[in-house]
Amino acid sequence: MAGMWRIIVNDTNTRDGRRRRAELRAAVLRLGGLLGWRSCEAITFAEAVTNRPWRRCGCEEFETVLEEYWAIGRVIQEKRARQQPGADGVERQEDRHVAAH
Repeated sequence: MAGMWRIIVNDTNTRDGRRRRAELRAAVLRLGGLLGWRSCEAITFAEAVTNRPWRRCGCEEFETVLEEYWAIGRVIQEKRARQQPGADGVERQEDRHVAAH
């Protein structure tokens, strides 16, 4: 009976692992698309970040790519905030010029 339980648990873990991998893989492609990348570009990025072929990427690798996307997103937000007129509380000459026109 113990051997049968191990097989059932392993099968469930494998199924859950495959489902999780598929979800992460889809998230990598979807978020790459939000960056304006085609699927092949998101795949190339993932391979570069993980140093693994796309087909060999597992949950850990896809999570690493998602963390890199998060870092990219944070940099974009920070840059966007710096570009907003008066975002730092200091009005610059170019901000006044834009506001005047």
